[in-house]
Amino acid sequence: MSTLSSSIPIQLGLSHYLTFYNFDHHLKKLRKLLNERKKAHAELLRTYLPHNTKIHLNNGGYFIWVELPQTIYAETLYEQALEHNIAIAPGILFSSDKRFSHHIRLNCSYACDERIEQAIQTLGQLIHTMEINR
Repeated sequence: MSTLSSSIPIQLGLSHYLTFYNFDHHLKKLRKLLNERKKAHAELLRTYLPHNTKIHLNNGGYFIWVELPQTIYAETLYEQALEHNIAIAPGILFSSDKRFSHHIRLNCSYACDERIEQAIQTLGQLIHTMEINR
């Protein structure tokens, strides 16, 4: 049996977990893990992105905002990154006006591995090439 919103077995499983396991402890571990991953991503960004980009770390969550040089539009970078199978979010998706048109938001919830490092390196190369061709 299920409802239109979610299945009963999943709801019962979640209820059991919240009742018998230390959910606060789980959240504390998860926050620590996500913060470590965000720091690792930030280090790779500092290594591979041009020096005139700004990296903004917030206190919560698992996203990093990157402020691009004013000559580079995030939508253009987004399109070029997609050609390399790299997913970024242009800043204008998160604003009703165009004030974040030179910003991208990156998801840092995944562990930094060779694939992530290569993607960040490629992103840096794309930004550098866009600066040269402006």
